[in-house]
Amino acid sequence: MELRERTVRMHRTSDPKPQIKRLAIELGVDPEALGGWIRQADADADERDAG
Repeated sequence: MELRERTVRMHRTSDPKPQIKRLAIELGVDPEALGGWIRQADADADERDAG
């Protein structure tokens, strides 16, 4: 599993949801990139659910 998939999954399964910026810093990922990955994963999931 690649970094992008792992970080998105980590964010989704955390309770409570961590701040994107804090999680990104902890994982050594750019916060803007992580936010984009999460938004894209959410959009992809919505497309699958609507299809």
